[in-house]
Amino acid sequence: MEENEFFFFQGDSAEYLYILITGQAKLMQSNPSGQQVNLRTLHPWQMFGALGAVRAEAIYPATAQALEDSSALAIESGFLHKLLETRSKNFV
Repeated sequence: MEENEFFFFQGDSAEYLYILITGQAKLMQSNPSGQQVNLRTLHPWQMFGALGAVRAEAIYPATAQALEDSSALAIESGFLHKLLETRSKNFV
């Protein structure tokens, strides 16, 4: 991901959970008047966009943008749902 490119936008379907590997990114949210509010800066090995991993058909509540050239591991939310279904039965 190059500087200023977006991982996802607020309102997009939450299809992936991300773990930032290199670089920096920011999470920001648009308020009702359209202003961008910076929520936090992400650093390597921080997870973001996890809502889809815990709730089916979720949407991202914020936008994630690279502040510099960055890379992230993207894990498909559907894969995590299946993993939780099969693994959680072992713990009940």
